[in-house]
Amino acid sequence: MSTERPEQQRLLQEAVAREAEAHRMLLDAEDERAREPLREAAELYRRSWEAAGPRSFGRLIGMLKAAVLAGGGSSEAAYARGELGGEADSPAASWALALAALIEGDDGLARDAAAGMREGGDAFARTAEAVEALADRDRDRYAGAVRAIVADFEARDVHLTGVPIADTALVLERIAAERGIAAGLASPLLPSPEDLGTPGSYLTLAEGTPVLASDGEQLGRVEQVLAEPGADVFDGFVLGAGALGGERRFVEGAIVEEIYERGVVLKLNAAQARALPKPRQDTAGEP
Repeated sequence: MSTERPEQQRLLQEAVAREAEAHRMLLDAEDERAREPLREAAELYRRSWEAAGPRSFGRLIGMLKAAVLAGGGSSEAAYARGELGGEADSPAASWALALAALIEGDDGLARDAAAGMREGGDAFARTAEAVEALADRDRDRYAGAVRAIVADFEARDVHLTGVPIADTALVLERIAAERGIAAGLASPLLPSPEDLGTPGSYLTLAEGTPVLASDGEQLGRVEQVLAEPGADVFDGFVLGAGALGGERRFVEGAIVEEIYERGVVLKLNAAQARALPKPRQDTAGEP
C-alpha cells in the first residue's frame, strides 16, 4: 500500500498526465504546443517533490527533463542543486545532480555526479556514459552512448507516461545541440528530424548550413563552398572544425546525396564520414 498522502499522489499523477500530453505533441512535431504542458509538468513535479519529502529524486528528474524540453531549465537546475546541496548519495540523486549540472554548464560537477550513477544498474550506467561524454564534449563517445539509450527505450514494453518516447535521449540531445555535438538520431521513439525545407543546389548552399550523414547524425556545418558557378562546377565543401574529432574535413560533391534549404545530406553514414579527408591545401580560399 502506498504511504504517500493524497496530495502528493495527486500532484504526481497530474505531472505525469501533462507530460504524457506533451510527449504526444513532441512526437507529432508540435514543439510549440508542447511547451505549455511541459512547463506545467515541471511545476507539478516541483510541487510534488516538496510534498513528498527528501528522497523522491525521480520528481526532481522529471522537473528537469520537462523544463529542458520546454526550452528552459536554468531556474529548475538552480532549484535542484539547492535542494540537493551539491551532493548525491544514490544513483537517482546523482542523475538529478548531473542533469542540473549539465544544464548549468558545470561539466566538472556533471562528471563527478555521473560516477555515482554507475552503481544503479545498466540504465543508469548508459546514461552516465552519455553525461560524461557531454561533459568532455566528446562527440563520438556521446553518439554511441545516446544510441545505446535509445535502443534500451525501444526494447521496453512499458513507459512512465504511457507514451513510447525516449525522453532521456531527447533531453540529452537538446543539451548536446547547445554544445554542437547532437547525434541527430532517428527512431520511432523520437520526434522526426527537423524539416530540411525545399530541395536546392550548390548555388543555394550557404556557409553555416547543417550537414547530416545518411543515418541522420549531424556532422557539423558547411564552412566553405568550393565551386565555380560560371563553369557549373561543384567540387564540394569544407566541413567546419568541431565536427568529426574537431578537424575540418573535405566533402567531395560526388558524395552529397541532396542539398536542401536548411541542410545537406551525404551518401555516407556517420561511421563512414569519420574517414573523410582533411581539406586540400590548394582549395579555393583559406583551407
